[in-house]
Amino acid sequence: MIVKNNDRQQRGVVLPLALVMLVMITLIAVVGIRGVTTEERISANLRASAVAFEQAELALRHCEQIAATGGAALADARIDSTSTAGQAWRVASNWSSSNPKLRTPPFDVYQDEKRPVSAPQCLLEEVRAAPDPTVGGTMVPNAAYVVTGRGYGDASGGFRATVQSQLRPPPL
Repeated sequence: MIVKNNDRQQRGVVLPLALVMLVMITLIAVVGIRGVTTEERISANLRASAVAFEQAELALRHCEQIAATGGAALADARIDSTSTAGQAWRVASNWSSSNPKLRTPPFDVYQDEKRPVSAPQCLLEEVRAAPDPTVGGTMVPNAAYVVTGRGYGDASGGFRATVQSQLRPPPL
């Protein structure tokens, strides 16, 4: 009776098969971890964008309140314009901290110790109405205010959001 020894032929198959399975499991784990990391980044970016928008809204309401109150606070904050479009917010130097017309809400209103953000800012620009033929074709003063608020989603000034509104005084 002749007995064939198949043990030698089969002994080498288990190790490559186990290595292939180990590599596949490792790849699945890496892809899963990478997906979770990407989702966390997306979630953090969405949160920062929402915070920036909220801060911009807060700054906008702050300057609108200045415009509604009037008086010396309005005179100090207002940027006079000969424009009918209110383009002062587009000028980078107007957003510089050295601009005395730039306004910031009180610190305790916008700052959260758990998630610090850069100070929100707002500009208040008085614009003229388009030429009125009944007034001799001249621009009408005190026609409206363009209020622009800018907020940030983090302490480094990233995730900037800008919102804008127009205020028109009631007719006399």
